[in-house]
Amino acid sequence: MYTTFYHKHHITHGCWHPQRAGVFFTTRMDGCMDVWDLMYRQSTSVLTVQVSDYALHTIRPTIEGRHMAVGGVDGCTTLLELSPSLYTPSSTEKNAIGKMFDNESIRDKNLLARAKEKSKKGARAQQQRGLDKDMGSLDDNQLQELSDKYMREVELEEDHQKKELESVEAKRMKLIQDVEEGLEIDENSTALQI
Repeated sequence: MYTTFYHKHHITHGCWHPQRAGVFFTTRMDGCMDVWDLMYRQSTSVLTVQVSDYALHTIRPTIEGRHMAVGGVDGCTTLLELSPSLYTPSSTEKNAIGKMFDNESIRDKNLLARAKEKSKKGARAQQQRGLDKDMGSLDDNQLQELSDKYMREVELEEDHQKKELESVEAKRMKLIQDVEEGLEIDENSTALQI
């Protein structure tokens, strides 16, 4: 429904506020925590806090939502106190956020339907141009063969894109695993130095 702007550093974790329906938090590899308040602004975070010089690994709110615990890859946990404006819900916030999400969902469906219709119109126009050129030179069997060939090419392209996506996901998981393994090595080496 919403997409954040591009960050130069990977986002490592995120969570919703337990009391405020429109507030969520994200942590990044550069040690920053972003606070997002959808009631105030949807396009950018309302607050960015440099919590650590190391990458942040996880974030959790307390049950009442007044404090956030943020864990870094260096093993440190930082407890942050939120301002009252970030943990005090308004009486209409839950309904307003629900309506906002419903509107975005409807908008997405309408955009997809419009894109499909535009694609169909373009395909029909291209097909019509091809038919106008060959006016009557293709029979039903030839049309079926061309249609089958086109569908095979589309399936091959989809398979190719799926494999690329799986490759990127595998690289991302490997990176996470390397970061976690690096964390374990750092902890052991610190334990040996003590």
